[in-house]
Amino acid sequence: MLPTIEQYRDALDAPHGLMRTLGGIEPQRDIYEQVVSVAGNKAVVFNVMHLGRRMLLKCWFKPNDGARQIYDYLREHPSPLLSQVDLLPEELYVYDNNGNGRWVDVLAGEWTEGRTLYREIALAVRSNNHSALLALTHSFMQLAVELDRAEWSHGDLKPENIIVTPRGTMKLIDYDALWFPGIVPGGSCEVGTPGYQHPLRDHLTPGKERDHYPIALILTTLMLLARDPSLYLRRGIDYGVLFDPEAILEGRSPLYLQLFDLARQQNDTPLCELLRL
Repeated sequence: MLPTIEQYRDALDAPHGLMRTLGGIEPQRDIYEQVVSVAGNKAVVFNVMHLGRRMLLKCWFKPNDGARQIYDYLREHPSPLLSQVDLLPEELYVYDNNGNGRWVDVLAGEWTEGRTLYREIALAVRSNNHSALLALTHSFMQLAVELDRAEWSHGDLKPENIIVTPRGTMKLIDYDALWFPGIVPGGSCEVGTPGYQHPLRDHLTPGKERDHYPIALILTTLMLLARDPSLYLRRGIDYGVLFDPEAILEGRSPLYLQLFDLARQQNDTPLCELLRL
């Protein structure tokens, strides 16, 4: 059984002597001097300083059997779309609640500066900033083109996994669902976040096709918001930016149906094609 989030926090609260190779780690702390972390579905990420350089530490609290082959592949096939990361075996010593300790693997690598695309969208719509939303649309289109050229697919493409850098370019984070040619079946068995994946996607969905639906969904969302930021306030959902993929498939998304009908009335062929999600 893997350590809990709290046990990882305790280890990094005073990491001296608990790191096998990364000596001198200093985690980011909040105003109460508590270690800051961001938890996902399977892992928790820490923002740390190491030898004057900001980096991330990712620690799994649920099994991720495909991690070794995914991160070995990324080390051998670097991409400007991705941050440099390394899987360090038995790097961190963590104690359980009974005082028993053991070494566990962690992912260490470059900290990507910037804000998530989700955050950038929220900031732009709240200030009714059409030009910012249009710039995000163009940057995402460039990301989509480069992603289509890559031989791998991200597998969990969503605004929370896209960082908008201070230069306005976009980089991807969180590679646990990555697919690449030659990956051993079962190595990446995640099917992505429901709010951004086609409801019919499963583990058998061909690898390069896994990103097609979320690319279309995110691009459509950005294009619509750039035209009318107020749509964000009419979304009526808790998951996603504008649309619920399952509701779209079942024909029970009033906003989607309304916008699709409007695009057809205006003979907006590009938007109609994108809206055929």
